[in-house]
Amino acid sequence: MEIAGRIPSSKTLLLEQSQKLADHNGQLVALKLELEITKAKCQLPKDRSAELQLQKDLGQCRQQLADSQANLRKLETELKKAREDAGSRAANQETLNGEFTSLKKELEALKVAVTAKETKMSEAISDLQQRLQTEGKEVIRYKEALQAEMKKSADLDDQVSSLKGLIEDQKFTSERAKKVQQALRSELSQVKTQLRMLQMAGK
Repeated sequence: MEIAGRIPSSKTLLLEQSQKLADHNGQLVALKLELEITKAKCQLPKDRSAELQLQKDLGQCRQQLADSQANLRKLETELKKAREDAGSRAANQETLNGEFTSLKKELEALKVAVTAKETKMSEAISDLQQRLQTEGKEVIRYKEALQAEMKKSADLDDQVSSLKGLIEDQKFTSERAKKVQQALRSELSQVKTQLRMLQMAGK
């Protein structure tokens, strides 16, 4: 806004203040949209990265609120200068006062909304931390159960190996028995042959 030097017309002041108010309203709308996005994110926290994102979003909301407050202070300063430099423009001054009052009310409402969002986000972060702790305990129990199953599997592998060894031993013993049986049969056949020869010789 032009303050020093030439005093701007009341129409120019009004247009400039209207533009600043429109710009600020746009910032408020963007901030409200960001808060809704943050609310959606708060409903689906799954892990540590979600918690960090929530904290980051909360920091951004606070920064945007601080920026809005800085803009408001700037408008207050400009409005004060406009009052000092354009005392004869009562009608325009009343318009500026109305715009400033409306903007201030909207900012107060935004502060209340941000405070409520901060509370909800803090609760969501606390709930997320509790859920992560619970899931961590479940993971530990799962690992313990998995280790027990792996031990059982190792024991079964040992039993299978022992059983395979016994089977191999039995197979080897069976083959030796077959060879001994064949040798006995051969000897028996030879004895029978000799016996028949002796019987024939005796006749």
